[in-house]
Amino acid sequence: MAIDENTGAPVRALLVFDSDPKLPAMLKARAAYAHYPIEVSTTMDDATRKISDINKLFAGIFINPFQGGAPAIGFVRTAMSLRPGTPIFLVLEDRSLLPLGEPELKKLGIHSLLEKPISYGDLIKLISPIVIQFNEKSAEELSKNRYALNRAKAEVVSGAAEGDDYMAISALDFLSGTKSIFDVFVKLGQNRFIKLLQSGDSFTPDRLENYIKKGVTHFYIRKDMHEAYVAYCDHLATSLLKHVGAPVDLKISQVLNAGDETLKLLIQQGVSDASLRLASHFVTNVNDLVRHLGVAENDLIRQFMASPQDYEHGVGTAMVAAVLSQTLEIQQDRPVQIVGMAALFHDIGLVNESAAVRAEDETLMTEEEKKSYREHPRKGAELLSKLKSFEPAAIQAIEQHHCRLGGRGFPERRVGSVSKVGEIVAISDEFQRVLQKKKKNPSLNLVLEMEAYVFGGFSKQIVYGFRSAFFPRKMS
Repeated sequence: MAIDENTGAPVRALLVFDSDPKLPAMLKARAAYAHYPIEVSTTMDDATRKISDINKLFAGIFINPFQGGAPAIGFVRTAMSLRPGTPIFLVLEDRSLLPLGEPELKKLGIHSLLEKPISYGDLIKLISPIVIQFNEKSAEELSKNRYALNRAKAEVVSGAAEGDDYMAISALDFLSGTKSIFDVFVKLGQNRFIKLLQSGDSFTPDRLENYIKKGVTHFYIRKDMHEAYVAYCDHLATSLLKHVGAPVDLKISQVLNAGDETLKLLIQQGVSDASLRLASHFVTNVNDLVRHLGVAENDLIRQFMASPQDYEHGVGTAMVAAVLSQTLEIQQDRPVQIVGMAALFHDIGLVNESAAVRAEDETLMTEEEKKSYREHPRKGAELLSKLKSFEPAAIQAIEQHHCRLGGRGFPERRVGSVSKVGEIVAISDEFQRVLQKKKKNPSLNLVLEMEAYVFGGFSKQIVYGFRSAFFPRKMS
C-alpha cells in the first residue's frame, strides 16, 4: 500500500475505467500533483487487475458503461464484488442512454452519475463530501491498545459465523466518507458482531479514525445483502438489452456477461478453475472472431445476437463446449474456432419463430410449429452457408446438432454418422438446457438427468469425455 511521505496517510487513488483515451489522459494530467492520483484503465482486464490488487486503495471507482464493444457494464458487478466498501460512479456521454431511474441506481449501489464533459474537480466533489484524512503512522503506535467499543449504543449479533454470514472489508475502504450502501459491523470475538453503521449513513472522520487507531483493520457486512446487491447488477444489463436506443454492439458484448450464470452452475459442479477460465476466454475469443470475420454485419446474425434469449443460450453452450473440447484435446486454433462458431450459432435457425418453438418444448407447440422446429437445424445451416467466411465444418455441426446415435433425432440425415464437432455441440446444447432446469429446480440430479435422457444418443468417446469434464467424481 502506498503511503504519503509527508502525512503518513495511505494514498487513495481514483480509478477511471474509460476506453476513450482523451478523458483519462486529461484527468490524469490535472491530477498529477493532487491529493488523489488517477489510476487509468482502458480495458476490462486492466481495470479488473487494479481492483483485485489488495495493495491498492481507491477512494472512488468511475465507470463508463458505454464503451463500444467492451462489456463495461459487467464491471459494475466486478467492482461491487471485489470492492463493496468503495463508492461506484457512472460516467455517461448522454444520461438518456441509461434506462434506469435514481431508485434503481441506488439499489444497484451506484452513488451518482456524471455526464460528460467532466473535470477532475467534479470527481473530487463526489468522493469527498467528507474529507477523511488518516495518519497510519500514529495508528501503528496506538494499535496495541486494540479497541474498546461502546456496546450500549451498538447492536450485538451473536451466533453468526464470519465465513457463512459475514464478509470482511478493509476499514481503509471507508476513508472516502461516502454513504455506505450496507449495514456495517465490527467483530467483537468469535461469532459476535456489533452493528456500527446503518446503510445510508457514513462514518464521521473522528469516529472512523478512532476505530482504526485502536486496531480495527476490517469491518464486516452481511453476505446475504452483498450477494443481493451483486445479483441486482444483472438488472442494469437486462434493462440495457431491452432499451431500444442502446447500440447493437453494446447489446452483443453485454450478453457475453450472461455466461456468468453458466459459469456459476459449472462451479457448483466442481469444474476446475482452469477450465472455467478457459471457457470464459473461449467465448471472448469467439466473439472477437465474429467481429474479425465480419459476420456480425449480416442482418440475420445481428438479429440473433441482439436477442437476449437466443444469444445467451448460444454463449452458455459455447462455454460448455469449450470445457468439453479441452478434455477431448481439441486445442488447435482452427478446430477450436469451428466448435466455438457452431456452438454459438447452432440455434440461428430459430430466429423469427414463435415463442413456443424458440423455447424448444414440443409439448407447447402446435403440429405446424413442431414441423418448423424440426427443420431449424437444416434452416440454420442453409442460412449460414451463404456466408463465405463461415467454416463448412461448423455449418455441418449446426445441421447435425439434433441428430443422435442410431439415426435418431432430426432432421433426417443423408449420411450415416454425426461429426465429432456435431456431437460436441449437441451434447453441450443438451447440458446447457439441463443446467437451466437445475437453476429452476436445485434438487435436480444432473448426472441422473443426463444418463436418463441424453447420454444414450451419443458415442462412447463423447460420453466418456463429457463425464471426465463435468462429473469426474462419478467416474468409476
